[in-house]
Amino acid sequence: MKRALRAAWWLSPPIIFFALYWPGLWIWFHQDDFAWLNLNLRLAEGQRLWRLLFEPAAQGTIRPLSERLFFIGFYQAFGLEAFPYRVLVYATQAANLLLLAAIGRRLTGSKPAGFWACLFWIANAGTAASLAWTSTYNQILCAFCLLLAFYWFVRYVETGRARFYAAQWGAFLAGFGALEVNAVYPAAALCYVLLRDRRYWLQTVPLFVVSAFYALVHSAAAPKPAAGPYALHLDPTMLTTLARYWAYALSGREVWPPLNKPALATAAALTLALGAFLVSGPARRSALAVFPVAWFLIFIAPVLPLRDHFTGYYLTIPAAGLGLLGGWGFAAAWNRNWVGRALASGAAVLYLATSLPLGDSILRWHFRQGSAARRLLLGVEAAQRRHPGNVILLRGVDSDLFWLCVKDRPFRLVGAQHVYLVPGAEAGIKPHPELADVGDYVLPERPAWILLKTGQAVVYDVGRARPRNVTQLFRAALEAKGEPPLARRVDAGQPWFAEHFLEGWQPIERGYRWMAGRAKLRLGGPQRASDRLEIEGFCPAAQVRNGPLRLTVAVQGGAPASGEIRQGDASFRFWVPLRPELVGRQWFDVVLEVDRTFWVASEQRHLGLAFGMFTVR
Repeated sequence: MKRALRAAWWLSPPIIFFALYWPGLWIWFHQDDFAWLNLNLRLAEGQRLWRLLFEPAAQGTIRPLSERLFFIGFYQAFGLEAFPYRVLVYATQAANLLLLAAIGRRLTGSKPAGFWACLFWIANAGTAASLAWTSTYNQILCAFCLLLAFYWFVRYVETGRARFYAAQWGAFLAGFGALEVNAVYPAAALCYVLLRDRRYWLQTVPLFVVSAFYALVHSAAAPKPAAGPYALHLDPTMLTTLARYWAYALSGREVWPPLNKPALATAAALTLALGAFLVSGPARRSALAVFPVAWFLIFIAPVLPLRDHFTGYYLTIPAAGLGLLGGWGFAAAWNRNWVGRALASGAAVLYLATSLPLGDSILRWHFRQGSAARRLLLGVEAAQRRHPGNVILLRGVDSDLFWLCVKDRPFRLVGAQHVYLVPGAEAGIKPHPELADVGDYVLPERPAWILLKTGQAVVYDVGRARPRNVTQLFRAALEAKGEPPLARRVDAGQPWFAEHFLEGWQPIERGYRWMAGRAKLRLGGPQRASDRLEIEGFCPAAQVRNGPLRLTVAVQGGAPASGEIRQGDASFRFWVPLRPELVGRQWFDVVLEVDRTFWVASEQRHLGLAFGMFTVR
């Protein structure tokens, strides 16, 4: 009987978790998932695995285990079958619950406290957000590393056995491959020993040394952006952000802005309930009662400077501390008297009644997002099979569909090489310039007109449940407007822009066009006096081996602009102002010139630079 009860205690948190969240196993990919899945395309193109694992992301992050290796390894094994990815996410969280239950029991001396800690953590809206989105596996995996490291550290402090201390190090070091917040783990370990047994504080010093070294290397290799949602704000607004996260963790909703009075009332009531436990007799008898609060503060601290990127899944790891505090308080109150049981039950019901429905709605929202992305991607795959080699134009893409799927260009994952939005589609999509320029995804009118006229493109309306071929209707509407002017956005690596490239250009190679020493192209005229010409290209290492390369750009007979390119085997961008008198012209010419070329003996030709996009905006 005792064995059965013990098994039930261990298994009940994972069972409750799966009972609440099982529909999430069928959530498909969406949003950032495609950015990580696309790493497999770069791997297939010959890029080395180590570079894909460790190169910094645009947000200033390096997470080789939880994002890079996870999506690369599982794609190689399962392709776009999302279920195995989701199984790993859920299995890791089930292990997290077992660890939290064990930690809760050892900190409080109460099995019920460990059980309730798991239940309160499961119900938290931040945890639900991480479980619903495969890209946030970094939160779940880092939680596993942190909880495992802390469990072994607790065992070490209890027993003094070196093997537990060594096991802690293995989990701690692995956590750096999951999420940067792992670096503050030493603070949690130090806080624990100061409250539990101060003789072991010295053993936390090496942990701080490793974290400091990691922070220095990481900040040098992947500095945070100076602007945008990931910019750091080390100022008093961090306190406001902390209050927002605390209230969100307890109420499951944003409290402000704007002011949400029911959520604020819920957060205030639960804060009072937790505060009452901290000043009660059981809490006063154990200094460790404040440790769960310290856990929350320590692991929320790294995201507080991200004032403009407030998001619920950042609460996943800190909420484990709130779960411990709530579980301990509930178990202690239940063991006191009927008044304690009534108050504890009321607080638990209030928390669960607000958090669980929100967690369910988060799960359902991500399920709908993934279903929409799957419908679009598989629809494009079917269209590519019906029209092999054709360019696919998408009509009916709204803001939601664009930002959850199209933005990360996932279509090559299903074999569709050339997919664009129809001309004018950007008007129906809400812009987020900090994320992407919608215009970069739209095929201009002139190449669309040429491709449709020659039968090299098809148009599908994806605004319905099933994509529908509307090529004839769209072509007729486009032809009725007459011949369009030259495009203001030109991709040098695509043949349907060939008429723009006048002289001095080599044939297209792997998405680029090489120039020799001098080349000329023609673009559609600017629409505004503030427009400028943006040039994107690639500079080989051979061109800068003997010093910087000078690129000169002359626009329609005007004074040339020039600049130096210093980095080899890297992309470059060059901006050229456009004269106001060019506004309203049908077209203008651009002459590019470099001050030297390099000789490719095997191809018997001189080359200057390789170019990608030319954009007037």
